[in-house]
Amino acid sequence: MDGIVGIVIALVVGLVLGFVIANLMKKNEAPAAEAPESKPHWWDVRKTLTGTQLQILQYMEAKKEASITELQEKFSFIPDRELYYRL
Repeated sequence: MDGIVGIVIALVVGLVLGFVIANLMKKNEAPAAEAPESKPHWWDVRKTLTGTQLQILQYMEAKKEASITELQEKFSFIPDRELYYRL
């Protein structure tokens, strides 16, 4: 019985020491250098849209809400596959 108690105590002490050492190692690590914000500004992205993409976007902005059926009707000159691609 004394042997089991000794093993349990050693196990608990080992776990506590491992936890303390791991936390100390985390604190001593140099923080990773954060990458600068690489997302382009929305207006820069908007300038790269094709004419058709911009028309679709402006229609959706004006309507605030548009179903795919509405878009298909409004832009019937665009084949369905191309409309999905442009969206």
